[in-house]
Amino acid sequence: MLVLTVIIGFMIGIIVVLLLFRAYKQRQIMAQSRRIAAAGGISLARQVTLGGLKQSILIQAEKKGSPVMLVLHGGPGMPLPGVSSRGVDWLFNLNSAQLVKRFTLVFWDQRGTGKTYAPDTPPSSMNVEQFLSDAVELTDWLRAKFHTDKIYLAAASWGTILGLQLAHRHPEKYEAYIGIAQIVNWAQSDKLAYDWLLERAKEMNNRKALSELSAIGSPPYLDVKRWNLLRKWLFIMGGFIYKDGQTKHPGMPYLFSTLLKSPDYKLKDIVNSFAKGMKLSYGPQMLADFANYDALSDIARLDVPVCLFHGKHDRSVSGELLQQFYERLKAPKGKQLVWLDNSAHIFSPDDSRQVEKNMIEYIIGL
Repeated sequence: MLVLTVIIGFMIGIIVVLLLFRAYKQRQIMAQSRRIAAAGGISLARQVTLGGLKQSILIQAEKKGSPVMLVLHGGPGMPLPGVSSRGVDWLFNLNSAQLVKRFTLVFWDQRGTGKTYAPDTPPSSMNVEQFLSDAVELTDWLRAKFHTDKIYLAAASWGTILGLQLAHRHPEKYEAYIGIAQIVNWAQSDKLAYDWLLERAKEMNNRKALSELSAIGSPPYLDVKRWNLLRKWLFIMGGFIYKDGQTKHPGMPYLFSTLLKSPDYKLKDIVNSFAKGMKLSYGPQMLADFANYDALSDIARLDVPVCLFHGKHDRSVSGELLQQFYERLKAPKGKQLVWLDNSAHIFSPDDSRQVEKNMIEYIIGL
């Protein structure tokens, strides 16, 4: 009984410390936001109605009137970078400290996740075309609010499925497109990832991995159980995060700490994102859309400048397929592909800082 009491007391102590840390970091971030606003900038979280659903965005700029850049997060169901990015520099695949000095950054928690999660979100609305429609509405709202014909568009991981199609369908709305960990064919990318995992499992004599991977068979997957199992082993075997003797990476705990520290997130927003939002985001229609997505065949030309960044060690999103796409792509206004030597799917802090630097240089050079 005494041991149980000690354990419970220890756990309560940890929770109290975490909550105190959360409150301290939130006060720090909000103080920084007030300084930005007082100096003539913008640091504002608000809701906009997209596709009949109230959705949350974060607007950050050190200088009002700077060019607008919409950033599309990964996932789906993983709202990073999103509304929780207020005052955060490292955003997993890019940094923001220098970008916010030159752009009006807009982060959006997409339907079904983060601050936008709502229990009455129709499951039938969780499909790629609805997300594209939401994104076009948000783009037009930003163009009207900031009195500009075009905005910049940046996207990471899942967000690149939306970003690439938006740039392809609506070049008149975008100054340039920046694709980070660009997906061009998710089903084929998963097949290549599956084959790589099998080889790695054999090399490591990992019988559990071999057993589980053999049981689910080769992609595409139209059920979330097999979809998740593939990604479980990609995380375990280094397909998502690259580390070696010199390359350090904070890993997934940093992701959760970003959400925890956000002054715009209640604890229920974090719980909803992972306990409910993930289930909502990966419905049968969305998984079918993933399986049918093929930019390699469907997108041969972009009429906006395009800059792509990809980790050389990324096994979650195939760099081989991206190279094929890039070589075939016609881009009259210019194209660029940058390989990051020390990153997989979630970039190292050093590489993400380089992405930010290169983005600014690329846009300045347009």
